[in-house]
Amino acid sequence: MSNPQPFEVFGIRYARHEGWPIPVYFERTSGRDTMVMDFFCWVAIGPERTVFIDTGFDADEGRFRGHEFLRCPADTLSELGADTTRATDLVLTHLHYDHAGNLDKFPSATLHLQEKEIAFVTGRRMNTRNFRRAYQSDHIELVLRAIYDRRATLYDGDSEITPGLSIHRVGGHTMGMQVVRVFTKRGWVALASDAIHYYEELERSVPWTNAVDIDEMIHAHDILRDIAESTDHIVAAHDPKVLRQYPAPTADLEGFAVRLDVEPRAG
Repeated sequence: MSNPQPFEVFGIRYARHEGWPIPVYFERTSGRDTMVMDFFCWVAIGPERTVFIDTGFDADEGRFRGHEFLRCPADTLSELGADTTRATDLVLTHLHYDHAGNLDKFPSATLHLQEKEIAFVTGRRMNTRNFRRAYQSDHIELVLRAIYDRRATLYDGDSEITPGLSIHRVGGHTMGMQVVRVFTKRGWVALASDAIHYYEELERSVPWTNAVDIDEMIHAHDILRDIAESTDHIVAAHDPKVLRQYPAPTADLEGFAVRLDVEPRAG
């Protein structure tokens, strides 16, 4: 591979949930039964190409799910110079409601996702409520429309989207779960999405509670370690530590966006 140009990478925080039940596999060190969950999507801005990663959900979906909606992610992205209405590339790590909403705000983007995810969300496993409840049929409909409009690329495994940015199927959380590897000025960063909700999963080799394949979910941790420069280059999807470890790009975006292409703060 030729030497890629580094991307700037941002995490966009758009919602939170104060009383999320602590998963059975996690240690209860605080004596509490609940924890805070943050909701993120991401964008990688390069000198020649901008790639959006996941899309979050809107205020109505947040209200329906009982989450605190903070701000439309498209508005935050716009302040970073990433206009979703002109997006050309959108990676969907999987199609859960908090990762595949707002697709109407990306009218011209080519979707990049795993074929196994499409097979999963349109197959017999959707007869099982535990799998079905994390999806929103309106979101799936828009993905299928994009496929029929020839505005989607379906993958069977790993692929380079553009020099310096690649996708890697890990499965586990969903059948088509994929993670994203991005080259930055601090080296290779792995955006874990829901392959790692919280850093504790990686640190203690424990799974998240919602999984289609526990073995694949744990193996995903190994894949992330392999593709990232170090464990400090792995970014979890829902951990409030992300907001504490990385700086906001501007004072106005404090609490809404963080820069992930810079070194994390210690501790």
